Amino acid sequence: MNSAWRNWRRLLGPNAAPVSRILAVCQQQGVRLAIVGGGVRDILLGREFRDLDLVVEGSAPEVLSAVCDAHGGIARTHAQFGTATWCDPQGMGVDLASARSEHYPHSGALPMVEMASLEADLARRDFSINAMALVLSDNDAELLDPHGGRRDLEHRRLVLLHAQSLADDPTRIWRGVRFMARLSLELGVSTSEWWQRALDQDVLSRVSLQRIGAEIHRCFEEENREQVWRVAQRWGLWQRLSTELANDEWVSWRSDSDQSSPALSWLAMATALSPVERERLLPLVPGAKPAHQRWLHGPERIARAVTQMKALNGHFRPSVVARIVAGLDEVEMRMLWTRLGQVKAGWLDWWRQEGHAVRSVVTGQGLIARGFSPGPRFASAKAAALDAARDGGSAEEQWSRAISVMEQSD
Repeated sequence: MNSAWRNWRRLLGPNAAPVSRILAVCQQQGVRLAIVGGGVRDILLGREFRDLDLVVEGSAPEVLSAVCDAHGGIARTHAQFGTATWCDPQGMGVDLASARSEHYPHSGALPMVEMASLEADLARRDFSINAMALVLSDNDAELLDPHGGRRDLEHRRLVLLHAQSLADDPTRIWRGVRFMARLSLELGVSTSEWWQRALDQDVLSRVSLQRIGAEIHRCFEEENREQVWRVAQRWGLWQRLSTELANDEWVSWRSDSDQSSPALSWLAMATALSPVERERLLPLVPGAKPAHQRWLHGPERIARAVTQMKALNGHFRPSVVARIVAGLDEVEMRMLWTRLGQVKAGWLDWWRQEGHAVRSVVTGQGLIARGFSPGPRFASAKAAALDAARDGGSAEEQWSRAISVMEQSD
């Protein structure tokens, strides 16, 4: 197991300088400063260090206020959360949290917190692999591992800190899925028993769909999505969201499609659900109105486009393809691409790369200049001209089609 964590300044790279200044103030105040969370886990595994989570015993806002007095910069504090951010004079930003303990008023509730020791802060966490800290000193770092997280990493075990953990915060089940998939972990013996008991007690029903959706979105952001899906399926988590997700055919698109976008994963889930279920589960879906509209209506739009494309029987014209796909957003287009054969998908590539940008020379002012009065036919005339443009028609042909529409009798 990697021991490079002792040279913490080298690991932190550009962050080493501002952290050193924070450490100096902490030493003056006699409080411990530590790196916690996933960063410690990744360092021990020899993985790239990405997330800098710093915790101090005592008040983070007060510590960073003293840092500003000594070194300048700006501190933005969030007293209610016991957190603060220091932007040093060079513009480098570092977040700092106060070590805290948690108390859950009831199962599934958000925790009540108060400042505490570093050991208590680690004890409030979910899994042993996340309950480690690197306590910083001038020339070294000491691994604080009261719950055996390093040992569990070595043995590829996911271990909960206590039996009540999943009842306190049921979303830890979905977080556990991510860690099992990402790090190829299996549940420890006691953890497996607690896990199954929590599922039998349906603890996930005690938290909001919004909180569950936030965890699922993080699952969709994982690089090894395939394994995430498998772990969640093994524990029946998709079916617990909806019995309509019991059949795994709804994820068959994964082997053939670009998996870079979590939005595509949400759309894949939506395609397996009835309109009624999509409406019920809408709070799951993070994001603004476009994401919600895609969840509610994207499956029907895609199904309609598939039917219309197949009905062309190989007789494709750019203008016809454009009318079929023009109402789809980029995520829906990518899903549609996976549902069509190579020839049809090629037409989608044409639309995405150039077809969507084709414009007609015909305008409303141009029609007025030719003696036509504005009215309902203007839209039809411009649509006919745009079809001609998409089919490669000249400016003359575009005007010819538009004028033909305008001259039609009622």
